[in-house]
Amino acid sequence: MIGAAFDSGTGTRSGPLVALGAAVRELRRVGALGPAVVLACDLPLINREVVELLVHWSGDGAVVPLVQGWRQPLCARWAVADLMAAEQGVESGKRSLKGLPGVAGATLLTEKDWGHVGTEKTFGDADTRSDLIVLGVTAELEDPNAGRPVRGPLWN
Repeated sequence: MIGAAFDSGTGTRSGPLVALGAAVRELRRVGALGPAVVLACDLPLINREVVELLVHWSGDGAVVPLVQGWRQPLCARWAVADLMAAEQGVESGKRSLKGLPGVAGATLLTEKDWGHVGTEKTFGDADTRSDLIVLGVTAELEDPNAGRPVRGPLWN
């Protein structure tokens, strides 16, 4: 829906909270502000079933998977109150997701809840080539020297 979010004061990338604030403004602009799935772009193994689980979990509150005891706020359904709190946080200069979502209370999903649609690796983020290797993520890339496809980890 939106590209990288930038801090209007410095013009630098400002992380997921600023991106979320921009998304909330866009949702409000198009008249679609409601509970929303927040999904980071560095989750290469996330699948449709996980997203559907979040979307269809009962109620309108925040729904946050717990993986190895850690909340996954960037793979969660956020309640409207949490989205508004994120936007207000950005406006007041906050840049941390700490405490979000959960302003209005969150349902925490354990492996018992999400285990039928994914594994711990499903929620693994990939910030480096090493992360991709650990997750087993590979892709066919064209070898620029040979003009033929090669199979290997995504980032060289």
